[in-house]
Amino acid sequence: MFLNIFIGLKTHQVLELLRLRPDDSYCIFSGRTKPVTVEAVRLLLHFRYRTGNHAETDQQTAQGFLTFLRATKGSTASVNGVKLQPNDVLMWLTGSATMPAVGFHKVIDVEFGDTLRVNTCALVLTLAEVPREVEDVVQHYSELLINSQTFQAE
Repeated sequence: MFLNIFIGLKTHQVLELLRLRPDDSYCIFSGRTKPVTVEAVRLLLHFRYRTGNHAETDQQTAQGFLTFLRATKGSTASVNGVKLQPNDVLMWLTGSATMPAVGFHKVIDVEFGDTLRVNTCALVLTLAEVPREVEDVVQHYSELLINSQTFQAE
């Protein structure tokens, strides 16, 4: 295989990674980035539901978040004229608006608790139950994202 000429790529297992994921090597060497889609962000999420009394609430909360994520595909997720896209959600969750060519170091763990927290370094999202008075879950999460420190309107 032509990659054998790059002996220096054995450092940090780069050569092995390229052999395992040849489709990703194009992105690495071309400088192009993978498109950020709703499906790509969804595949990064690993939901960790609690058991017992919280199980049903956690599943409803997760469904609300996924509804918000799907809304970023179109123009539904907007607040005061600011339209959110999947790359905005990715930036909020990871600190990166693009998908790395070889992926993130792990999936994003979605946990459930009393307050919403996003840890971009550990790739952990803690979702709180959506208050009962919230009528539009897409609007709710859109406002949380837009008011976060990682959001920058263009």
